[in-house]
Amino acid sequence: MDKPLFVVLEKGEHFDVDRSDDCIWLTDKRGKKRVTHMTKVQAKEVGQELIDISKAHREKPFFTYVDLANRKWGDLLHEAMKTFHVYFDTENNDRKGGQGQREIVIPQIEWKPTKCKFKCEMWTAGGDWQWPVRYFKCQLVDGYAFGVSQYKDSGMFIYIPGKEEGNDHLTLGKEGKWYAPDDEHHKKGIDPEPNERKCWVSLNKYLKELVEKEVVKVNAEREPVSPSPEGEVLKHVIIKGKGGFRMARPKMGESEKARAKAEKDSGEVERTPGEERFIERAKERQESYFDRSYRQQE
Repeated sequence: MDKPLFVVLEKGEHFDVDRSDDCIWLTDKRGKKRVTHMTKVQAKEVGQELIDISKAHREKPFFTYVDLANRKWGDLLHEAMKTFHVYFDTENNDRKGGQGQREIVIPQIEWKPTKCKFKCEMWTAGGDWQWPVRYFKCQLVDGYAFGVSQYKDSGMFIYIPGKEEGNDHLTLGKEGKWYAPDDEHHKKGIDPEPNERKCWVSLNKYLKELVEKEVVKVNAEREPVSPSPEGEVLKHVIIKGKGGFRMARPKMGESEKARAKAEKDSGEVERTPGEERFIERAKERQESYFDRSYRQQE
């Protein structure tokens, strides 16, 4: 492709595209034509690509929502500061260049073939006299994640790495809050500096936790929950253990303790329907194992 075509594409001008076996015509809105000669294969491949670009340009939305999106990101950022207890000014708030954009897919088998895919972009922010903090604008574009809704907020959310997750230069303030250090108090080459690789690693870990917690929540919602003697439904909470996330009942009140003691004294244990099904499946697997072992001995 020669220079005139590059110029048109870079400027993003509106143009119509026509092609023959060995050349392409671009016609701008003033009717001026630009012709480029090429091979038949090039004319077919490049011409179709230019036709698609031209069509997308013509279908540009009538309304623009840039300001609305910027305000939404701003609100999410201030909410994230409270969630992650990391605070900094947004006087300078810029997209990180280079490899600052990634699409991340978190493997899971719960919703196959649906993928849990996120679009993530690293940003850096701070005041004029602050050492900038790294954070991520994220959007869930496919699948499911705990606390993230594609319908409520278009899947948008913010993740801010802490001092152990990549923003190594953060300083501890009052009430366990972390702050971006001032330039005058931060000695370059001596004090810790942001570690962008650690930030990306911690983001992957955070996204994985969101997906795992959603899987646990969905599985728990499928199981019926047993009521207490007073008829109150015992809600479950998500906790994190060595083996990952799981659902657990909160600490028992006096009525639950009394029921547990009565079950222990009588020797009878009341199980939920989900626990009964688990035990039945375990028995079936054990019987199947014994059957295979017996046949092997024969």
